[in-house]
Amino acid sequence: MRYYLADVLTFIRFPAAVATFALIMAEQWLVAVLVFGLAILTDAIDGIVARRWPPGERWYRKDPHTFDNAGDSLLFFGALVGLALKVQPLWVIILAVSVVASGIILFLIAKLRPAWAEKLDVAFGWCFGMLLAAMLVQLTVLAFDGSPLGTLVLVTYGIVALVIVVAKWDRMTSRPEVTYTGTW
Repeated sequence: MRYYLADVLTFIRFPAAVATFALIMAEQWLVAVLVFGLAILTDAIDGIVARRWPPGERWYRKDPHTFDNAGDSLLFFGALVGLALKVQPLWVIILAVSVVASGIILFLIAKLRPAWAEKLDVAFGWCFGMLLAAMLVQLTVLAFDGSPLGTLVLVTYGIVALVIVVAKWDRMTSRPEVTYTGTW
């Protein structure tokens, strides 16, 4: 069972993405925060779980990143489109830039030498994480409408984000494909 745990965590993001979009459209901000936050946590820990208990090749997972990236993309664009439609024009601009940038980055990753592609993928991952965090903060501000509890939640996000960055920093900076070896 533990060899399926990473896939289960990834799969959670698919219905969570649809639910997040629907909740944003219904302006159910608090529930949207909870669902979106849970989905972000599954994204943060599924890689750790997959490295600990590699799931191996499955019929739906020929490339281990494809299944994970599909869940990530659906979550990201579901929340982003919802925010663009319901909240602020700024999210429309972010949506447009994200679509264009994602296309360019995917094209470059396919065309670049592996060392450069991995570096670009890592940079994209950090940007992706920051945009998820920004969307979570926006949803939280809408859910708590300036209450002291909302401030406490935002401070908690900061602490959790710091823990995640510290936990993932070594993985992100020590991978052989992202360290400079003198040849790119």
